Amino acid sequence: MIQRLPFRLVPLLVLGAVGLWLARAPDTVSTDATPQPATPRYALTGASWIKLDARGQPQFRAQAAQIDFYDDSSARLQVLSVDALGGLESHWRLNAPTGYLPAQQQRLWLDGPITGEGRLAADEWVQLRAEQLWIDMAKRELGSERPVRLVSPRKQAQAQGLRADFKGSRVELRGQVETRYDPG
Repeated sequence: MIQRLPFRLVPLLVLGAVGLWLARAPDTVSTDATPQPATPRYALTGASWIKLDARGQPQFRAQAAQIDFYDDSSARLQVLSVDALGGLESHWRLNAPTGYLPAQQQRLWLDGPITGEGRLAADEWVQLRAEQLWIDMAKRELGSERPVRLVSPRKQAQAQGLRADFKGSRVELRGQVETRYDPG
């Protein structure tokens, strides 16, 4: 004979099950773009990789000590420099210890410490330092949600994030922005 639970007990059991499920769920969602490594399909050492757009023009050029390509069309890069963002007259040159191109995406992720330089629209050169940076070929911009620092001969700025176009005509510092200016 099957015994039925009292109607008042059912909501308590449901709440208890949800509570157990939430207790086992991770506290934070990872923003890391790099999944666990798999075995590469092939690897290149001392490589220069130029990604071309539909017209055959460079979208970016990456020179790396090693590039590992995977079955899912993703790639990992080691000890790399990236330039030619949006063309050979690129306004940005970046260096990073590692990079990752996720499968079927138009973003190259760089993991730091990242160093580099960029030429802004006013023909001013700035030094860039960042913990992590992404390069979005489809939107023709680079950015970060992690701390960044820009330094030029007369200005210094740091922020919790950055978004800039490939031409250096738009550079947007985001979150807790601090700047110093030396009128010289």
